[in-house]
Amino acid sequence: MSSVFTDSSLIIDVLYDSPTSDNEERLTLDFSNTCFFSLSSFPGVKLTDIEYESFENLGSLVEYEDSSAAQKWSNQLPFYGKIRHFIIYFLSENKCLEVFAAEFKLDSQGTR
Repeated sequence: MSSVFTDSSLIIDVLYDSPTSDNEERLTLDFSNTCFFSLSSFPGVKLTDIEYESFENLGSLVEYEDSSAAQKWSNQLPFYGKIRHFIIYFLSENKCLEVFAAEFKLDSQGTR
């Protein structure tokens, strides 16, 4: 996993083993109008007071559609549009990424 943050855009490249070949494949997570993100160790110390329902989707990108924290960011930064709340756990790296951003795109780069 590698990341770049510039001009309120957070771009995360994730390399993983192809399920159909011996090659690596890459996914790009592209968050635009990002107002907050945190990359921390997992398991580790919580840096926010946000309570999550469960951890059943570990390893998958999860969006909390009714996030009160995202609503607060939307109220604070109305020019960004509706802020969305995402979290993903990278189990192979023991990392947790939490993002508050207005837009999200997923791009598959294929094999390497």
